[in-house]
Amino acid sequence: MTVNQSLFIVGIGASAGGLDAIRTFISKLEPAKNMAYIIAQHMSPEHPCTLAKLLN
Repeated sequence: MTVNQSLFIVGIGASAGGLDAIRTFISKLEPAKNMAYIIAQHMSPEHPCTLAKLLN
């Protein structure tokens, strides 16, 4: 990324049932050097977060 290039940060939120939609969205992404994606998914506090494993 050059000094003149902008960085875009995209926030994505989903309910606990939104995993399939997130997977579909990620599968369609093309590499971009100036984009950062933050994914926040509502999860039960009683279960450990495994989102990173599920999205691989």
